[in-house]
Amino acid sequence: MAHAIDFSSACSALLFTLSGTLPPAVCGHFVSLAWGWILCLGRPTVSNLVRAMPEKFERHWTCAHRFFSRYRWSMDDLYRVLVCQLIDPLLPAQQRWLVAADDTTAHKVGKHVAFAGKFRDAVRSTPSQTVFHWAHNWVVLCLLIPVPCVRGRFLHIPIFVRLYKKEADCSRPDQFRTRHQLVGEMLQLLRNWLPHREIQLMADGAYAAQELVSALPAQVPLISRLRSDAALFQLPPARRSGKRGRPQKRGTRLPALKNIARYAHFNRHYVWRYGRKELVLLHSFVCLWYAVAGSSPVRVVIVRDPSGRQHDDYFFSTDPALAPVAIVEAYAARWGIEEVIREAKQSLGFEQVQSWSHQAVERQAPFALLLQAVIQLTYIKTHRILDPHPAPANQPSEVPSFARMLAVLRLAKWQERISAALPRPADRKKILRPLQALLATAG
Repeated sequence: MAHAIDFSSACSALLFTLSGTLPPAVCGHFVSLAWGWILCLGRPTVSNLVRAMPEKFERHWTCAHRFFSRYRWSMDDLYRVLVCQLIDPLLPAQQRWLVAADDTTAHKVGKHVAFAGKFRDAVRSTPSQTVFHWAHNWVVLCLLIPVPCVRGRFLHIPIFVRLYKKEADCSRPDQFRTRHQLVGEMLQLLRNWLPHREIQLMADGAYAAQELVSALPAQVPLISRLRSDAALFQLPPARRSGKRGRPQKRGTRLPALKNIARYAHFNRHYVWRYGRKELVLLHSFVCLWYAVAGSSPVRVVIVRDPSGRQHDDYFFSTDPALAPVAIVEAYAARWGIEEVIREAKQSLGFEQVQSWSHQAVERQAPFALLLQAVIQLTYIKTHRILDPHPAPANQPSEVPSFARMLAVLRLAKWQERISAALPRPADRKKILRPLQALLATAG
């Protein structure tokens, strides 16, 4: 277990690395507000962040508001440093980047909040009734890092976030982007920053659309859920020499997936998904999903529960060379992005920020996800979770939750702060330890 003071110092080092990409006038603001956000035990309003700062904020408190609403800096610059300088060196050179995409809403109050609109509330909606609420809609990308010593477990680190703006909120028509286009743009930036990395995207069935597939950078395959009523076709037959006319783009249409599954031959495979090893039946084939992938072949995988208690699942990959087991395991690993979003809302106040101006809205909530990534990376580096051959005493038996990581970091910072202000005789330890534990876990 790393020493508490080392944990706090490691986090400070990462924050200073990120601040190096900002203008010199706002570097100090960034580090101070970051620590204030980490230590804040209530709603992350700017006033509460200033109160929670471990050191006194030297500037006027309005400068903290202007950091989000007026000062000139870019979240994309922070993402670039996060990806290229903090995450990429931690991973083996040949490791493929598994990236998950999803979107979420953050409830808002007030008709003057910039870019807010009516969006479907996924929590309160049911299959028979759709509930809408006034909210922001965020599109998030997470990097999935496999934990070497815990088979089937991944660390999910948020690396990109974009605000979806309705067409009426865009100042020019060419500024409007759909959620699928936002995912494509973020992946293109990631591709430009990491040209040496292989990237693979996983997204739920809502992103299985031609708009996303066409927006993806070259050599970035998509793994997603397949519609049960998808119109699938055989590959076009080889063109006979001397035949005139336009080449055939697709072959004969295949039966519905349910009919294919009814008569298909399934093979038994063990897959790691949702934290455990499971026996499943798999049937796979290559075809065309012309409405989504055009003339590019896709691999379809049908997953069947051997006990028959669950319905068949259908998945596809735009890379037909991927093995069926790899497709099933990769899609199951995507689920961690749901936990990342939940933890950001519950532990860092992603949904509770009170910004309303255009620039503050686009910065303040993503700031919470950026800090979530920094806290996770701090824990990874100090506890050596990604060490492929750890000593038996340091080998992790499980991946801690983000709430646990945050509590450990808060405890480390409070130990550093209190220890610097008070002497440490033996008779005061019984008083300080309960106080530090309370400050670390309160929220």
